[in-house]
Amino acid sequence: MTTFLQNVRRLVRGRDSHKTITARVPDPERRQPVAAPAIEIAPNDPIVAYFLSVPGAVELEKLRMASPALTALHAAGV
Repeated sequence: MTTFLQNVRRLVRGRDSHKTITARVPDPERRQPVAAPAIEIAPNDPIVAYFLSVPGAVELEKLRMASPALTALHAAGV
C-alpha cells in the first residue's frame, strides 16, 4: 500500500516523464462573457412581482408588460 506522500511525489514528478507537455490554446469559438450595464429596478416595478412569482428562468423576449425595467433590459440587449 502506498502512502499519501508517495502519491503526492508521483503527482509532482509525473509518472510518465517522457510524455510531451502541450500548452492549452484558448478556443476561438468559445465566447467570453460580456458585462451588461447596470440597470436600476424600482421596488414597485411590476417586473419584480413577476420575477418573484416565476420559479425558473424568464424569457424576456416573450414578456410583454408595462415596465420601465423591462424596457431598459430590452434596450441593453439582455
